[in-house]
Amino acid sequence: VEEVTLVEDLAGYSLEEGIQRVRSGENPIWKCEHRIRDRDGKIHWVFEAAVELRDENGISRGSIGTYQDITMRKQAEFELRASEERFRQLASNIEEVFWMTDAETGREIYISPAGEKIWAHSLDYMMHEPDAFINTVFAEDKPAVLRALERERTGEKVELEYRVLHPDGSLHWIWDRAFPIFGEDGRVKTLAGVAADITERKQAENDIRRNLIELEALYENGLAVGKLLEPEEIGEHIINTFARYLSWHHVAIRLLHPETDNLEVVAFNQPGSSESEKVEMERHFNQMVGKIGRGLSGWVVQTGAPLRTGNVHSHPQYVDTQAGIESGLYMPLKIGERIIGVSSPPGSLM
Repeated sequence: VEEVTLVEDLAGYSLEEGIQRVRSGENPIWKCEHRIRDRDGKIHWVFEAAVELRDENGISRGSIGTYQDITMRKQAEFELRASEERFRQLASNIEEVFWMTDAETGREIYISPAGEKIWAHSLDYMMHEPDAFINTVFAEDKPAVLRALERERTGEKVELEYRVLHPDGSLHWIWDRAFPIFGEDGRVKTLAGVAADITERKQAENDIRRNLIELEALYENGLAVGKLLEPEEIGEHIINTFARYLSWHHVAIRLLHPETDNLEVVAFNQPGSSESEKVEMERHFNQMVGKIGRGLSGWVVQTGAPLRTGNVHSHPQYVDTQAGIESGLYMPLKIGERIIGVSSPPGSLM
């Protein structure tokens, strides 16, 4: 017999205390779990239950009990604990928030530690204060967030961006992706999702938009941009903006040729690359994605809609220009309503 663990009414007592309590009659039934080794040397977990056999005077004359092999149950418990520990370590060490909410009551079931930084409130407050989440949302964004919550409760996967107001008065942009978990009856039982602070990315987008507004102002004043800034200068300016706010694998700026459907890489940067390597990568990118509608860059130019994705391979338009790219942010470059190109900083490698 190895590693005896008292359970149920005897839980918390030492082995000697448990034996004494059963023999004295304070606890009527002996219950424990322990390991035994069989004749082949294999270890088995067993559940043991026993009662004292007493005579008419209440004196113990022996005991009778049963054994039940619980090896499979214990293995499942060990695997569950190991899985929970892996999840705990993951949730505690990523900047994104993982959250779970009861779909019917709105009660928070779980919020990972990063939630304190994103919402700037303690986890205890976010978990137990009524309407804690919606109260952090910026007033102008609350209607859109409430509509999104209703869509989630009907079983729809929802992705949205909204602002939250921190206690210090600062506004932060949040990207939130939610998906439903259904019960056996087919109804939405739980809402789960991942949220991330994208304030720096939004700041970068605003800076780029401001740069393009400045270019538009030049056009409106009758000045030819080509005489003041070379395309390469425009691209380098945008790349420098990304460098200030975002980390990236590489950034490519493509401008649309005004008389054709060609997209040309006019600026490219990959930290750690030599000038000759950058030139070769520009040539490679021009060959792979050089037309409107080709690749995600060409698709964004064609549609005029920005695209942020955590899985580029889920989009049929994606062209694999470099192995290992998983995510990306593709932004059309516009002057007024006219699209002049696209910026594309892919994210993490696999």
